[in-house]
Amino acid sequence: MVTFSAGASIQRIVTAFESRRLIVSGFPVETSPADLITLMEQFGPLHKINRDESAVTPTARADFMEPCHASLAVERLDGMEYRRKELAVRLDLSIVESGAATLLSRKVKVSWFAPSIVAWAHYPSIALAKKKATELDGKAFKGCHVRTAFQTPSARQTRSFSVEIKGLPIDTDASNLRRFFATSSVTIGEPSFDRFISTQDVRELLLSCGPLELFDVLPEDRTKRKITGFAQFCTPEAAAEAVKKLHNVPQLRLHRTPLWLELVHSVKYLIPHPQFLTLKSDLDRLRDTHSQCKLRYYERDEAGQTVDPVCIRIHGTDPKTLGRAKVEVERLIRGETLKSEGKEIWDDYLGTDKGKAFLEYLHQTYLCFVKCDHRTRMVHLYGTLTIKTVVTRAILTKLEEVATQRHTVSLDKGALRVLLTGGLKLLQEAIASADGLILDIVASTLTIRGEEEDVRLVRRLLGEMQTNRPRPLPTAETLCPVCFCEATNPISLKCGHIYCTMCLQHLLRSSSGAIPLKCVEEIGTVDGTTKPCASSISLEVLRDLLSPAEEARLYNSRFQSHINGLPKDFHYCPTPDCQVIYRTGKAGTVLRCPRCLVRICSSCHVEFHEGLACGEAQYDAAEDLKAYQQWRLENGVKPCPNCNVDLQKNGGCNHIKCIRCETHMCWVCMATFKDTDTSGGVYAHMRRAHGDIF
Repeated sequence: MVTFSAGASIQRIVTAFESRRLIVSGFPVETSPADLITLMEQFGPLHKINRDESAVTPTARADFMEPCHASLAVERLDGMEYRRKELAVRLDLSIVESGAATLLSRKVKVSWFAPSIVAWAHYPSIALAKKKATELDGKAFKGCHVRTAFQTPSARQTRSFSVEIKGLPIDTDASNLRRFFATSSVTIGEPSFDRFISTQDVRELLLSCGPLELFDVLPEDRTKRKITGFAQFCTPEAAAEAVKKLHNVPQLRLHRTPLWLELVHSVKYLIPHPQFLTLKSDLDRLRDTHSQCKLRYYERDEAGQTVDPVCIRIHGTDPKTLGRAKVEVERLIRGETLKSEGKEIWDDYLGTDKGKAFLEYLHQTYLCFVKCDHRTRMVHLYGTLTIKTVVTRAILTKLEEVATQRHTVSLDKGALRVLLTGGLKLLQEAIASADGLILDIVASTLTIRGEEEDVRLVRRLLGEMQTNRPRPLPTAETLCPVCFCEATNPISLKCGHIYCTMCLQHLLRSSSGAIPLKCVEEIGTVDGTTKPCASSISLEVLRDLLSPAEEARLYNSRFQSHINGLPKDFHYCPTPDCQVIYRTGKAGTVLRCPRCLVRICSSCHVEFHEGLACGEAQYDAAEDLKAYQQWRLENGVKPCPNCNVDLQKNGGCNHIKCIRCETHMCWVCMATFKDTDTSGGVYAHMRRAHGDIF
């Protein structure tokens, strides 16, 4: 959850691991709400607290005002003894457990023999008794498959010979039994135990291992000899303890028969239906290959209608087998990255309406799904090898064509004024393309996507517009700080400065999201110089001037820029294309991504290194990366001093701006700077420290 303030500044970020709600269980039944409030309020202000009356174990949900207070409560209370009971406390992350991939490792499958009756059928001869024992063994009686065995008679037994019958339902009556076994005499024993009571007994056994969220038993099925239920514990540790303590152990309450427990791991993925169609045959192959875990997909609903997205689910009791299947499924879901000569290819054209239409054309023509990841600036392809080869060639050809049609024109203040007051709309109509012209107010440039004829047309029309428009003579009070002319359809900000409505709209749309949106009017200072007003533009103005889609893009851009600018505080989940972020943690802190299930070391920022300290894991990783480090050295690749992303300089001066965190730096010594033009900026540094900017 992200909270924005004026200027689209980020006020607060709550990651998927920082829920304000916690779940506490294991406290005594007689604990009152007031007692729970007293217990929780020592860690921070509470919003509310509720008892969950439906839970098997006494359970409550507490909502704090701030996530940090909830995290502190979990750290201090989990495992603590409270009134002679051990508390189990965890953050409630259920809200974020419905994304592209979800793991559940707190569930246990439990089974035990269903209660049954033993009976004996009596026959007048040994031959008849043996015949009936053979004929009826394994037959279904009232839905139950019975087991029969001839009882060896004693030496004195001469008139009545018995067949023992096991596995009879507990509601067996003598008349039906005599009819089924074709005899006039039967003896029925007592039930081994009661089904309802056995369920309660099993529940108590499970509770002895840790607090339960739920325990459900499947409806009675007389064709099966066992009762099956599923227990969901409050913590993965409690689930593992139950399996370790109870599995295959005879229980006195169950007539000395055992319980069987299996820890069930399940993984769920949600992918677009067009992507699923390209992967369906591969998923079928994986389903047949991994027999020890089950892979299912659900492409249609109960009415037989196609669903989008499609749910893919893998579950099994062996985590290693599930892990292997998970790796293969995720390899399929990742697809193949679009590359040319070993380098990943990206172009912003792919995000335009024309680019999306082109990709849709490829999908319809070749049945290949193309997925663009704008965060990582990568293109992923899905389909057969032959189809991906054809589509790769088509995309590269298209991008080469687009590159030849991209032209940038520098604008003076007069030309900028003309475009902002209606000229841009006329130019867009002239070249018949909504995204063929891109006006960047900050850089004072106009980018034209089109042929040379379009460029000549734009230059001619722009010149005519400037010639035919008289120059205004605005006053200082009504001067728009964007176009430097008298404000048209003026709008006043809270700081009192006036803008043309259209100029302010273009200023907001041109924002890259790198910095908060602030007033750009120059104001005087006490020393006679000027500086930007820098008052934040209110959220109300942003909402009034931007469409919902533009507003969403702005906030998303600000968020991405904010995260990228704080590389020591925030990191993305290491799984490719996973959007979940987390805060840097201390060594030994392990996070479970709620979307893609990977376990993350929040100190090393890699998948959790089971059994290795962070230093040991980093040493092993360094050994594996020697070849890559050698390539970086040979190709002049350096890490950004701020966010550590790899950078490569292929020309120009030694001023470099990181594309990720937008830090300015000197390529010679990698010193970083906040700006470029002041006496403390990067250009002044390069001239002072290195003699030149090249």
